[in-house]
Amino acid sequence: MAMVIETEVDLSKTGQFQTTVASQCGTCVMCCITTNIPELAKPSWTICTHCTGTNCSIYQMRPESCRTFECGWYRYPELIDELRPDRCGIMIEILDRTHVILAVVDPKRPDAWRVPLVTTWLRQFVDSGHPVIVTAGPGMRNYYLIRGQQDVAAVNGVIKGMTEAASQRMG
Repeated sequence: MAMVIETEVDLSKTGQFQTTVASQCGTCVMCCITTNIPELAKPSWTICTHCTGTNCSIYQMRPESCRTFECGWYRYPELIDELRPDRCGIMIEILDRTHVILAVVDPKRPDAWRVPLVTTWLRQFVDSGHPVIVTAGPGMRNYYLIRGQQDVAAVNGVIKGMTEAASQRMG
C-alpha cells in the first residue's frame, strides 16, 4: 500500500531534470518546459527557446543531455496513449543509479498526479519497489509516494544528492 508524504523541498533548483523530444513523442513537449538543458543554459520550468510548441526546432542537432534523456512514457512503449505526458500531465523518469521515480507534473495541471488513471500508474511503481517523488515546480509542494519506512532512506538520499548538486552548480 503506497503512502503519500508531503515535503517542502524545492526540487526545481536541483537541476536533476534533463530533456528530449523523441520520434514517438508526437506533439508532446513537456520535457522542453520542465527540464533543464545545461548546454543551452536553460533552467528547469522554463520553455526552451528551440521548442516550437509541438516539437524541437534543433532536433537533429540537439544537445547531448537531450539525446540521452529517456522519458518514462517513451521508455515503456507498452503504456497506453492516455499516459503520454502531454495527455496525463505527468512525465516520469527513473533517476540514474537509483530505483526512485521522479514524476514531474505539468505546472499548468498541478493536481494531474491525483487523477485515478495516473494515481494507479504511480502506485504500480511504488508497489514494485520504486518510490516516487512528485514535483510540480517552483512554489509547489512536492510529495513522496512510498511503501513505508523502507523507502524513506532512498528518497532522502536522492533529495540530498540533488540538493548538493544544485548547491555546487550555484556556488
